Amino acid sequence: MAEVSREEREAFVRQVLPYAQEGARRTGVPVSVVLAQWCLESKYGTSMLTGYNNLAGIKYGSRKGNQDGKTPLAPDGSGPYGAYSSLARFTNHWAAILEDEKAYEGVRQAVAAGANVEAVAGALGASPWASSHYVRNGIAGQGLLDTINLNNLRQFDSPDWGTEGWTFGGWAVTPDTPAASGAITIQVPTEYRGLPWPAVAVIVGVLGLSVIAGSKKA
Repeated sequence: MAEVSREEREAFVRQVLPYAQEGARRTGVPVSVVLAQWCLESKYGTSMLTGYNNLAGIKYGSRKGNQDGKTPLAPDGSGPYGAYSSLARFTNHWAAILEDEKAYEGVRQAVAAGANVEAVAGALGASPWASSHYVRNGIAGQGLLDTINLNNLRQFDSPDWGTEGWTFGGWAVTPDTPAASGAITIQVPTEYRGLPWPAVAVIVGVLGLSVIAGSKKA
């Protein structure tokens, strides 16, 4: 991969972040892992496939109904690859592949088990989607993890509440199932119920969390 500057890498991440967040919402795959895959597959938006809104090297004919056309053959003679009219269309197809195709059952199992970033990256790295840049030092998914660390992509993941959640002074935060989806339930102490919670709504929107607050009746 040709050298891509830090500024170029950051610009690419900013551009595709909303789509990666939607892909993560659909599949439960952590945002950092989605971003890392797209960074690697598209060479941070510098590959020929980026012009066709294909950030993951998806071949033409894969769940063909979700694609809008095909690209010319790749420089190495492989392909053709799928072309998309927009990044939204690409994201929808990418998520459909992760959701439905048998080859990615291991990824779905890792997500359902509430696996952490390392485990989900490893599952994706061990899948047929994996190529040489996913495996480093003989470790499946290490290329994804290296990309996550290089670009500080964990900052975009939902807070890690663990599998048991967190409690303090009558407050409780409990991860829903699967935990990797980022959805949580918040229990509000009795003395605070009945108060308006606009700040909570704002935080929920910013973090992209699905939150169910306790009863607000006094």
